[in-house]
Amino acid sequence: MDAETKDRILQAEMVLIGVGGEFEDRRLLKGNPSYEGLVQELEEKGLLFCLPLRLRRMQEQAGSRALEALKEAAGLVQGRNYFVIGTCAGGILEEAGFDRGRLVMPCGSLEKKQCPMGCPGGLGEISGRERAALMAGKEISLGLCPECGRELVLNNIFQEKYDERGYREDWARYTNWLKGTLNKRLCILELGVGMEYPGVIRWPFETAAFYNQKAFLVRVHEKLYQLPENLKGRGRGIGRNAVDWMLGRD
Repeated sequence: MDAETKDRILQAEMVLIGVGGEFEDRRLLKGNPSYEGLVQELEEKGLLFCLPLRLRRMQEQAGSRALEALKEAAGLVQGRNYFVIGTCAGGILEEAGFDRGRLVMPCGSLEKKQCPMGCPGGLGEISGRERAALMAGKEISLGLCPECGRELVLNNIFQEKYDERGYREDWARYTNWLKGTLNKRLCILELGVGMEYPGVIRWPFETAAFYNQKAFLVRVHEKLYQLPENLKGRGRGIGRNAVDWMLGRD
């Protein structure tokens, strides 16, 4: 991260961080035989909800430094008034060191499990033991739905009947926090957010920056770093991979 952005964070009253797909670091996985055809394989087995976890393990094997970059970001906002919204569902955001009460993951996480049919009583917490086993690549049972008896699955957007109640409490906390940013010196840091879920981070961040005249948006992405005309002079677009940029790598 450059000195100008660090200074903007330090001078801000509030900091909003968005974390997107570049932190799944799929560029490292291209050409990896186990990555090619992964989505099709999981779809055929009815296990697409395992995709974020499989990608995360493959990231680590490929030498990804995405977690290190997020830890750097967490250190910069430690003790400050901030919130983080991210689309990575493979557990990396939870491990980075952000205050859990200042984090929302609308695409799911490794913290919740659900009934594959979306039964209301099937939503529950992943235990520490279950999480450790999942991260180690072990095949374990997450229990049975108390309503229909089906095996529970990970609560994420790749599940056909995604139970959005898994993140709604965090989302309500985030939206309440966001209301308090109006007319405050707000630094918005958008890291590696492409067009996978533009309605979750990208467009809402532009709106927040537009309506708050004291806001400044820093958008970092290898290709999609451009800013709209209505934010001219109140934002920067940086054409770098967000992981590399956070770690000061060329």
